[in-house]
Amino acid sequence: MPYLSYGDVQLSRDDVELLKAPNWINDSLIEFYYEYLERELFPTSSGICFLRPALVQLIAHQEDPTQLKHALPTDLQHQRAIFCPLTDVTDNSAGGSHWSLLVFFRDTNTFYYYDSYGNYNVPSAKYKLAKLYAAFTNDTSSAPAFAEVTTPSQINGYDCGCYVLAISDILAKRLHSVFSSRKSVEVTGKPGDLAQWNISKLLPPEEIHQYRERVRQLIEELRN
Repeated sequence: MPYLSYGDVQLSRDDVELLKAPNWINDSLIEFYYEYLERELFPTSSGICFLRPALVQLIAHQEDPTQLKHALPTDLQHQRAIFCPLTDVTDNSAGGSHWSLLVFFRDTNTFYYYDSYGNYNVPSAKYKLAKLYAAFTNDTSSAPAFAEVTTPSQINGYDCGCYVLAISDILAKRLHSVFSSRKSVEVTGKPGDLAQWNISKLLPPEEIHQYRERVRQLIEELRN
């Protein structure tokens, strides 16, 4: 019996227990939070898409990602912003020891990279980028830009997943505001310099700690 069934996600009690420090957030919790963001706050009609960790992994290790249409969201190639949680695994095995975030923004043809542990996951991100791009654009010949965005640093070895959730939340709200107001997004010389991507002064460690409790409370509310 799952602790919570929500949309396509089932959480066990053990999953929810991982929200207590010093535990590492697993893919089920990220999948749950992305499901919540997509169902309640940012439906795909908003131009924002949240790929689940398992699907990111599937795309990244598919020989020809353009053949995965049956497994992808039907409107994926029309989404302006696509959020991709990454682990440091560079083969098709499960697991990993660190989460980071890639956000593909179609308007600038750029992947924005966020990592609370510096550039730890850059090799994994760049390894997966070409396959993700092919799935998002059906283009296997050209290359997108890659921008590393300064990210607040975690102060321990277990909060990386919480940073992925919090950063996804912040960026989705910003982008939704831009899309809703129909503002044009102008590209500067360095894609990472765009104001809407800057989070360097946000998310102090105490806020990340509170984020764990916020997600746990959300789960309890959805159970009732």
